[in-house]
Amino acid sequence: SSEVVSIKTESDGNRYWDVKSGSTSVYTYVIQDVEQGFERGVTYYYKVRVKLGNNANGEAITGSYITLNVRYYDMLKLGQSGEWYAHTYTLSDKNGNVVSFNSGGDWVDCYGSFTISMGYDPANTSITEQITFFCNPQTSTSTGALAGTDFMFDDFQISTEGPID
Repeated sequence: SSEVVSIKTESDGNRYWDVKSGSTSVYTYVIQDVEQGFERGVTYYYKVRVKLGNNANGEAITGSYITLNVRYYDMLKLGQSGEWYAHTYTLSDKNGNVVSFNSGGDWVDCYGSFTISMGYDPANTSITEQITFFCNPQTSTSTGALAGTDFMFDDFQISTEGPID
């Protein structure tokens, strides 16, 4: 409720999603519900372009990480996170190196994959199946308190056909 997600346009005409944190202590994230569901044991490959803005106080950020979280009901993870479980993957470059984002940097192409657990229960409707992008709040240099982060993402692709170039 405290993030503003909008579509912005760069000077070259490229349109992208822009996530602005309106809070000084929120975890900034974007949720995409998976309407057709996942398939147990299937590996999904993804690619996404990402870059980082400032924190909610307008200060530059260095060394921040963004994760892709796959959320679904996983019978093998019950008791750890309630009735669902977020499988978390820190965004990496094409060589598998975790990307550390800085404010004002260029777009970074991030790649990865995830395999749906054999504990996935598609019949359980207690949660919505989701893919989220998530960025931790950062400590503000002006206030010393946590400040939400702004980030941008574009060209999200997902496939079961193998790695995406």
